[in-house]
Amino acid sequence: MDYIVIRKGDDTDFSGRTIRIDLSEINLDMTGWTATFKLGSITQTFEEFEEDKFIDLEGFRVPETFSVGIIHGYLQLKDSDNKLMTILEIPFKVEEKLI
Repeated sequence: MDYIVIRKGDDTDFSGRTIRIDLSEINLDMTGWTATFKLGSITQTFEEFEEDKFIDLEGFRVPETFSVGIIHGYLQLKDSDNKLMTILEIPFKVEEKLI
């Protein structure tokens, strides 16, 4: 299984790094949809991604309160009728802070 490796206390967008979620396999018109990403205490909301069907997570500092090991992030979509569905479970591997 592939994990997105993050380190406690580090920024996920250091040196232009981007964590991208690909929604191109969803063959629906996503106009008016929103998405919410949740990873532990981190929550990000996205709008207007319907054209390219990619969501780039905003950079965040990995909390030092995260436990070392595997943690799962979740992506939930809300359609234009306010119907919700959690569509992805994304595994992250949290590594210990080095300095």
